[in-house]
Amino acid sequence: MSKVYLTPPSQRYGLSREAAAEYLSIGVTLFDDMVAAGRLPSPRELKKRRVWSRVELERAFNQVPRMAWNQEPAPHEDQANDDTFWNRVA
Repeated sequence: MSKVYLTPPSQRYGLSREAAAEYLSIGVTLFDDMVAAGRLPSPRELKKRRVWSRVELERAFNQVPRMAWNQEPAPHEDQANDDTFWNRVA
């Protein structure tokens, strides 16, 4: 079930993990992976809450390389060996 926000993410400065992932149109797992890899910024800590800056997310997102429209996406490192990937998924 999708969370209902009083203020849309595009109008907030600070975003929760879920809202930040949604703002970038990616899932939370990919979001977590990109934060861990340093491709997206780390959160700020407000008491015990983690909050991401929308502006910092936009800057980081704009640094992600573009791909040619007709180009196939590069396989994720986990998918480099299809047998290994499908054995884990099955």
